[in-house]
Amino acid sequence: MTGANILEVDQLFIPGSSGSPIIDSNSSKVIGYVHGFKSWPVPTATELVQEVEIAENEENKKVKMKYTASLMASLSLGIDLRTVKTFLQEQNFIQENKGH
Repeated sequence: MTGANILEVDQLFIPGSSGSPIIDSNSSKVIGYVHGFKSWPVPTATELVQEVEIAENEENKKVKMKYTASLMASLSLGIDLRTVKTFLQEQNFIQENKGH
């Protein structure tokens, strides 16, 4: 929706909550609705070493395993209702109410 702003929310939305209201805590007014969230991997060179025990030919032995930890970043997104009205009017979905 060109012209409608996106809200970035610092709390992760639970899957299935799309369409739920986003409320401004200062005014207690609904300012948007949940659109969803986006996640992406964060490249990291951090290599972790973990000692594990494995069984090989009925003999247990401890070995060290190295792996790179994969980190994920998430951002919750919402549609800013304060900018949607203009978009809907421009697309002739709603008429401008000149009395209010």
